[in-house]
This record gives sequence, structure tokens and C-alpha cells, in this order.
Amino acid sequence: MSLRPTSPYPAFLSGGGHMGARMRAHDWSASPLGWPEAWPQWLRSAVSLMLGSKFPMFVASGPNFGFLYNDAYSAILGDKHPAALGQRFQDIWSEIWSDLLPLVDAAMAGEATWAENLPLTMRRRGYDAPGWHRRIPTVSPQPMTAPVVSVAPDVDRSATAVDDHREQVSDGPGHGRKHQRGLLGVVRHRIG
Repeated sequence: MSLRPTSPYPAFLSGGGHMGARMRAHDWSASPLGWPEAWPQWLRSAVSLMLGSKFPMFVASGPNFGFLYNDAYSAILGDKHPAALGQRFQDIWSEIWSDLLPLVDAAMAGEATWAENLPLTMRRRGYDAPGWHRRIPTVSPQPMTAPVVSVAPDVDRSATAVDDHREQVSDGPGHGRKHQRGLLGVVRHRIG
């Protein structure tokens, strides 16, 4: 555990909405990323770009894949937000880690990757829910020595509509399954 530097946070964390404020207030001593003042320049640049974006984005960096994300991505996390900040990616998204591992491995080898229409079953609101991610690019600026995965997910709106509808018609997780299946069929019919 390291002590927090006495200087104010660096400029790359200024702004950034709620997540920028959370990052400035966060106790980084237990995070695998350490204090933001010690982050390499490429990570600072990626975080600054991510925080300024309205598109859901996250960066998982370092050998333990410390997790950072912007305001738009917090909705994707569901009830995993705000505890996910600074934690290990594979702990936050353990249910999809094996599905994403080939993309992560390629990124760590220095290869930019792309997955399209990737079905993922994610636990976001206390129960497993299917989701479709249309675009998941990954990149690592420094293969093996300083791995980083930068992902900009685009959750298909039909999956979000199914998830929202399920919450409206059920008394809790798992109770709205018959309604969910019917709406899912309608959504698939309309889009595909």
C-alpha cells in the first residue's frame, strides 16, 4: 500500500463528469493501478480521452487489468457501479472473462482486434441477462510489458429494451421470464 502523493491530481483527471469526480476522490492505495500521478503517459492520455467521451468506454490497464470507465459506461455496469472503479476487470466481469480472453490475449500481443455482434450474458442488476455487443475494439500500445485493453462497447438497444422491459413486468430477478421471451421474439423480428 502506498501513501497518496501530496500534490493535487494531474490535469488529465479534471472534468469527466461524475466518473472524473469519482476518480479524483478515489482512494487508489488498494487498486492494482496505484495512484494516478504515477500512471504512464499513454494511460493518462487514454483516460483523458475516455472521460471526455459521451460514448460508453472503459480502459483495463496493467498486468492486473485495473478497470477505469466513463459516465456512459456506468449504465452498462448496472449494480457493479461504483464499486468497479479501480478493481480488476476479471473480477468485475468474471461471467464474461472467458469469452473476452481471446480478444485480451491478442491485444496483449500488440494486435488491434475487433468483435462484432458478440453475444454476452452479463450479470448487471443482480441477475444474468443476455446482451449483444456490436463493436468491441481492443488495443494494447505496448505488447506484454504494459498491457492495456481499451474497449468501447455498443450494447445493442434491443438487448437494453429487453432488460428494461423485464424489470418493468417482473417482481424481481427471474420473475419476468415469460414476458421477456415474448418481447425478445418481437425485437428479433423487428431488427432481423
